[in-house]
Amino acid sequence: MGTSQATASRAVSRLADNELLIRERMPDNAKEWQLRLTTNGAELARLKGLLDERLHQAALQVASHYTPAELTRFNQLLGELLQLSSKTFQDID
Repeated sequence: MGTSQATASRAVSRLADNELLIRERMPDNAKEWQLRLTTNGAELARLKGLLDERLHQAALQVASHYTPAELTRFNQLLGELLQLSSKTFQDID
């Protein structure tokens, strides 16, 4: 998944602290956890899915006005801007 164990653990802790997720030790293995969404967590996930779909549809509508070559160049520009901002702000804490 490309996420470190520490990052995943922090994310799970935040979700549990916000009562969006329940974590329980597995009865037959103390090293493993079982994770379940709470009712609020499931609702939030559902709403996030709806938002993602609406954003995707809006992006498709905007992109339909441009040629594939224009979109390719736009994506290259965005990539360059992201790299530039990453390099520019990497030493700011």
